[in-house]
Amino acid sequence: MSYCVNCGVRLAKSEHVCPLCNTKVINPNKLKEEYIPAYSSQIEKFKTINYKFLAKLIILILLSLGLITVLCDLIITKSISWSIYVVCATLLLSSHFTFPFNKNIYISFSIILITTELLLFAIAYLNNGMHWYIYLVLPFIFIFWCYIMICTRIIKKRSKGFLRRIVLCLIFSSLALIAIEGGIDLYNNNLHLTWSLYAALPITIISIILFIISFNKKLIEEIKQRIFI
Repeated sequence: MSYCVNCGVRLAKSEHVCPLCNTKVINPNKLKEEYIPAYSSQIEKFKTINYKFLAKLIILILLSLGLITVLCDLIITKSISWSIYVVCATLLLSSHFTFPFNKNIYISFSIILITTELLLFAIAYLNNGMHWYIYLVLPFIFIFWCYIMICTRIIKKRSKGFLRRIVLCLIFSSLALIAIEGGIDLYNNNLHLTWSLYAALPITIISIILFIISFNKKLIEEIKQRIFI
C-alpha cells in the first residue's frame, strides 16, 4: 500500500494520480522494474593489430616475389639479369617494414639507406655507370644519411624547446643543400654554388626569426592560443 507524497491519502495500486489533490503517483519500486539501461552491460574487447606479425607477413611476401622473379629469369634467359632490379627493389621495400622490430630508430633508417644504395649500385653496375655511382650517388647517400641521423637526434632531444629544434633542423637543411650542390659541381669539375645559396638564404632568415621567437614565451603562448594548440 502506498500513500500520496503531497496530502498523505492512501492510494490503490491501480491509481496513477491522487484522487484528492491530483498529484502524480510515482512508485520507486515500479521505476526500478521498468528501468532499461541505455548501454549494454556486456563489455566488448577489441583486438589490437599485431604490427610485428603484419610487417613479417609483408616482408615474407615481398621476398617471395623476389625469389619467384629470379626463378622466372633463370627459366626464360638462363641467367640472372633483369631480376636483380626486382630483388633489390623488394629488399628496399622490405626495409621500410623493419621499424616494428627495431627499438632503435637509427638502425631502421640505416637499413633503408643501405638497401637504397644497393638498388642504385645494381642499376649502375648493370648499365656501366659505376663512375657516377661512386662520385655522385655515394656522396649524396652519405650526406642524406648524415642529415637524417642528425635531424632525428635533434627532434628526439626533449631538453631543447620545440622551436629551437626546428631551427637546428633548418640550419642542417641549408648545409645539406649546399653540400649537395657542391658535390654536383665537383663531379662536373666546376665548383660554383648558386641555387643552394638561394635556397639556404630564406631558410636561414626563417631560422633566425624562429630562434628569436623561442625566447619570447608570451608570444609563443599567444601563437598557441591563436592556432588552438
